[in-house]
Amino acid sequence: MKDFVKNLIEQHKFATGQLKRIEECIDSCNALKGVASGEVSLDEYAAIKYQNKVLRDYVSVLELRLEYNDVIITADGNYFEKVEDKSEEDA
Repeated sequence: MKDFVKNLIEQHKFATGQLKRIEECIDSCNALKGVASGEVSLDEYAAIKYQNKVLRDYVSVLELRLEYNDVIITADGNYFEKVEDKSEEDA
């Protein structure tokens, strides 16, 4: 696998990890609870929501780039390189 593709995979792993953390914070309402208690400002909450959107878009772009470079991402987070079956062409 090319170094470029390996770098894309590492970026995807990191970005999806960060995205999951942010989504858990939003889904569990911890961010809203922080706003209600005064620990988190509305600006910080808006930044969290914005970061969630940006990361979601970034992960989508990385997935497209990986797909373009013939990398398959499984549901459990494994990465595989597509291999063409040349046995049918030889027959």
